[in-house]
Order: sequence, then structure tokens, then C-alpha cells
Amino acid sequence: MRSKTVCTGLLLAGVLVIAADAAAQDPWRIAITGAAIYSTQQTQPPGQLANNPSIPEPPIGGSAAGFVAGAEFRLTSRFGLGAEVSDAARFDGMQTLTHFINAQTAIEYRDLLVSILFRYDQHVSRRTRLGLVAGPSLVIGDALVRTATGTSTAPPLLGPVVFGPYGPASSSTSVTLGLSVGIDALFQVTPHVSVGPTLRAHFISRPDFSSVLGSLRLDSTVLRFGGGIRVEF
Repeated sequence: MRSKTVCTGLLLAGVLVIAADAAAQDPWRIAITGAAIYSTQQTQPPGQLANNPSIPEPPIGGSAAGFVAGAEFRLTSRFGLGAEVSDAARFDGMQTLTHFINAQTAIEYRDLLVSILFRYDQHVSRRTRLGLVAGPSLVIGDALVRTATGTSTAPPLLGPVVFGPYGPASSSTSVTLGLSVGIDALFQVTPHVSVGPTLRAHFISRPDFSSVLGSLRLDSTVLRFGGGIRVEF
């Protein structure tokens, strides 16, 4: 009787171990991701607007720390579909206008991106895989602007322009579309958790230069890279 009980216990233990191992090997269904990133965009070349006296100079660009968070559903063994939110702190810029009036503007700018991304996963080893992503993005750009006015250009000045104090900050927002592509290198640390570097390149349709945000002449390419974690269920 005792031996039968022991055998039954060992059998149940074996079944539980096999079931647990099988569950650990099951393909994931849902994934949640998060990462700390660094966002950067170059200053746009002057181009045809360089000699336009009604356009403030110089074009604006900059870098700031941020984060990305997302969720994804598995479609097939290698393809997934998900949503991703990417945001960064504001970076600072300064523009000067010398035309009928003189104005100096202090700018703090940020891009918030909400993306729908298709994902392709490829294993390169038992615990390492690469994830390629691409999809459309909604880009919400926001600038906090403070302006100081200077001495009028008419009649001609006899000395340098002297700017007064900055006025209160005002916010200007635009909503445009973009295309996002990227790559994740994932190193599996547990059956459900992976970590590794991430990179996104966002190609953004910027507003026309006739608008407040368009006059900043932000570069259309934004790079965001960092390191994150992925949890799969």
C-alpha cells in the first residue's frame, strides 16, 4: 500500500514537472514592454528659407531622455501586432527674428508618439532573438514659447538690438502623422522575461513653416534608443 502511494506521488510529481515545462515552452500570447530611452533629432539644414527675413533663425533640434511603453498580441509564431507610446522630456532652443520687429524666442519642445507596430521575431540562438517593427504613428508635438521683443528696425539702429524681458509661456500644439521602424535585441533571462537594447527611427511629417511650430523647422527624423524589458504571457 505504501509503495503504491509512493509510486502515485512520484507519477503526479512527474506529470506536474512535465506540465510546468510544457507551459514554459508555450508560445507567448500577450507581451508588455517598457524601456528607458534617449531621444535625439538633428538641426534641420537652412535650405531655401535661410535668407527669408520673416522666418526666425536658426532651425531647432535637440536631445532629451524619455521612455517607451507598449503591449502586443501574437498573430502567428513569428508575427505580432501592438501599440506603443513613446515620450521624451522637452529640449531647449532659441530663435531670433530681425525683420519689421526684433524678437527673441525661448522654446521648449517635445514629441509624443503613439504607434501601431507590426512585429517580426527571429531567433538567433536559444535565448536570443531579434524583433523588427514597423508601422504608422500619430505625432503630437508641443512647444512652450516665451518671447522677448527688441528695439524696432525702423529707423535703422545705431547699435545692437536690446531685448526686453520674456513674456509668459504659451503652448502651441500640432498633430501630424509619421512612420516608425525599429529593432529590438532580446536576451531571455527567464521563460517569460527578456531584456536588451531597443532602437526606433521615426520619420515625421512636420507642419508647414507658416505655422508657429512649422517655423521651428524641426527635422523630420527622430531617433530614440535605449534599453528595456519585455514580459510575455
